Amino acid sequence: MRALRNILKYTKINNFLAKLLSYSLNRLLEEDPYVYAKLKKTQIEKANENLLSELQNCGAGIKLNGNIRVTNPEGLQIGNNVHIGENAYINTRGGVSIGDHTHISRNVTIYSSNHNFNDASALPYDSSFSDKPVVIKSGVWIGMNVNILPGVTIGQGAIIGMGTTVTKDVPDYSIVVGQRQRVVGCRDQELFIHLEKNQMFGGINGKRLSKGEIASFRRPLSSLKRAPFFVLSTGRAGSTTIAEVLSEHPDIDCQHEPKIQLIRISTKLLHNEISEDEALSELEQLFRYFTYTNCKLYGESDQKLVNLVPLIQKIFPNAKFIWLIREPSAAVNSTWSRGWFDDRELAIGGYPKEHFSLYRHFFSDYRPQAHLCGDMKEEAWLSMSSFAKNCWYWTYWNNLIAKGLTTVPGENQLKVRLENFDAELNKIQNFLGVEQKPLTTKVYNTAEQRYSMKSTADWTEQMRADFNRIISTELY
Repeated sequence: MRALRNILKYTKINNFLAKLLSYSLNRLLEEDPYVYAKLKKTQIEKANENLLSELQNCGAGIKLNGNIRVTNPEGLQIGNNVHIGENAYINTRGGVSIGDHTHISRNVTIYSSNHNFNDASALPYDSSFSDKPVVIKSGVWIGMNVNILPGVTIGQGAIIGMGTTVTKDVPDYSIVVGQRQRVVGCRDQELFIHLEKNQMFGGINGKRLSKGEIASFRRPLSSLKRAPFFVLSTGRAGSTTIAEVLSEHPDIDCQHEPKIQLIRISTKLLHNEISEDEALSELEQLFRYFTYTNCKLYGESDQKLVNLVPLIQKIFPNAKFIWLIREPSAAVNSTWSRGWFDDRELAIGGYPKEHFSLYRHFFSDYRPQAHLCGDMKEEAWLSMSSFAKNCWYWTYWNNLIAKGLTTVPGENQLKVRLENFDAELNKIQNFLGVEQKPLTTKVYNTAEQRYSMKSTADWTEQMRADFNRIISTELY
């Protein structure tokens, strides 16, 4: 209806006729609630279709029943045969994972982040957030009007009663109810395992799914025979391009930054705010059980994987790694223009308008800081210009890649220069062990479309000196 009104408003049509048409449309909707309801239902269904198309790690048979609000699809991972009811609100800033065969009723609220009020710079809270992932395992049933707080894990087969506020982890197969989250019983574990083993799954209203519906399910990464591959880079180095191009191959599914949780995990580990065991535990869940594909070979391209290489090897000992590197002056110009390590980053944005306030500080909040990484003293870091910090990042991050790959067998690693990407496509396909196919190469996610791109001609003498002092050209 809004689109029609805009057409009537902006097209050169007789003003009287425009008012008459608009009046007639409003009268039709007012006098015929059925027409209005049908239009609204169509809009909601279209919005849900768009939401599902934006989910990068999801299974099949997902049903969104009514008006659903998800703050950022990149932070949501959903398994097969998942149903979410009317008026659900899912805050995915800290990451939300929902396992296979989970049914969520109406008016359920899930939060994976919260405003900081401790050490806040404003009342009642400031603009910073505390991000904690929510994990809902397989076979869970969540009733109406349930609230799930940040950092909660709901165990396999659990049942959450109507109106419950979940503030702490729920054990496998537990039945919990009430504001105080009382455990009032347990599911029959033997029956649950029997039904799962025999693939007896319920769809809409519990109706048994057919063999055909079950056969259409996407597979978790843990079920694939071939180990995945990972593209490591500094960001702004063609990480989107390589994912899009490789995904044209019929046997490859390569996703670009599909897990928003990695941003938090990577930086907190780098800053020693979480232990390796904590990071490994979360990565194990994310990759083994909440990553889905129908392709023979799965890959991810994400700058935040860089310092996680040793942990990824523990999960996938035969994983392959591609080091995608960009010529340093071009890479620094791109990250510097984008506003990295500078307040300009917050002004430039790049997030959907409706999610801007929630994600405005997200990427800058988790930008690695040299003094927190133990690479230099705090005074030295704070005295550096944003340009110099971008130079530091290029060198530090590529050094981390080189260090991480020292434990990876030679046959499982490949270095690719972005400037030679077209010429090395066949080499990449050989390295991944797939049949060579003619792939279409083009540039994706170009910086110039969103902000003014800087060049070396814009550098001052001080910037040139910083570049020559900080950048380790031997890495390239």
